[in-house]
Amino acid sequence: MKTNKTNTSITVVELKQNQIAVLNAPTPKEFIKTRQGKGGKQFSYVEVGYVINQLNRTFGPLNWSFQITERGETQRKLDSKAEGEVWVYGELTIHDHAKGYKMVKGQYGQHPVYPGVHYADALKSAESDALKKAASLVGIALDVFWKSLDLQEPVKQVVKVTSEVKEDIFAKAKLYITQ
Repeated sequence: MKTNKTNTSITVVELKQNQIAVLNAPTPKEFIKTRQGKGGKQFSYVEVGYVINQLNRTFGPLNWSFQITERGETQRKLDSKAEGEVWVYGELTIHDHAKGYKMVKGQYGQHPVYPGVHYADALKSAESDALKKAASLVGIALDVFWKSLDLQEPVKQVVKVTSEVKEDIFAKAKLYITQ
């Protein structure tokens, strides 16, 4: 029986202290907006300009990119005003050009299509929505989108690892690491 071997490269990615500080900092209140949602609920959000600024501060303007990879629309009646909605799937890529790695986070965004409003404006709003959601996956404005973040208790777990288990773990890891 012939087996195909796949080489996998594992790279340790380390963020600088200033990058960690930006990602872990709470979102300043002046950048948190609210809007009326369905059922009379209030939703908090940040504008896309804040997210772009944080990406630039954290990674540098040349070290991230965003690309829409899918688009679609639905014609269902969302409310008495909307004719349908557009949706997009976008991928935020963080690049480390010096070390040659990249990290990709993808998310969907959507926006209603209203009569008399340019279709492109609905697409831009959906794309902004996808970028904000993808950026939250790396920590930008995560506290806005996940209100219970600060309320979570740290998980305390005790794991006992014997020397035999350590040797087994390292032996398996060596199989996957290529230089």
